[in-house]
Amino acid sequence: QLSGQSEVLPDVGLFNYGMYYFRIKQYKKAEYCFKRLLELYPGNFHKEEVLAQLKAIESFTGNGSNQEFNSISSIVSEDATDEVAKTAESTESAKPEGEALFYNGLDLVIAGKFEEAMKIFKQVYDNPDSTTIYKAKSLLEMAKCLKNLQNLDAGEKILKKFITEYQDSEQIKEALFELADVYRLKKDIPGSIKLLEKIINIQPADETTTKAKRLFSTLKK
Repeated sequence: QLSGQSEVLPDVGLFNYGMYYFRIKQYKKAEYCFKRLLELYPGNFHKEEVLAQLKAIESFTGNGSNQEFNSISSIVSEDATDEVAKTAESTESAKPEGEALFYNGLDLVIAGKFEEAMKIFKQVYDNPDSTTIYKAKSLLEMAKCLKNLQNLDAGEKILKKFITEYQDSEQIKEALFELADVYRLKKDIPGSIKLLEKIINIQPADETTTKAKRLFSTLKK
């Protein structure tokens, strides 16, 4: 069963997809996600990292973005006015179907439509023509959607499937962290700590290592 409960964890989605837009240099969207996260959840777990990302955006763009959005869903349609969208039609037609569908799924996540997004990611994963990279990405995003929907058992199952099938994926640390967080939410603190220790010891260190260290410190208190 892939559908979950209706309750979502929007702070997690805001952070993850703020980071996604930051990585692909769509700073207006990233800034909006981060600022909404601070506004709605001022004590969120990622506050220090969010503040650092906002400072970085300001340095990249001068005084930060002056673009205003009315809602999370509005940044999805904002593609129509982005400079990137000037070549959107030709870009989309050049993308493999699995890749294009994957990014459609991410847009649904941004809009908070986790169940719909999950169906898209499953479609990419099940498609025999999808590349291994996008199969892996889609499987991990399915697990994140399930966690956001608080369907933790299903999320745990998919994360374990990812770890088994894609041991060499560049996202393996992220999958381990997501699994550690699922254990935390399920009150399996020893299981979470054990995975976090494993993540911390994986080199090279990156942003997932930083998140793992923070969560580890919190759980050890």
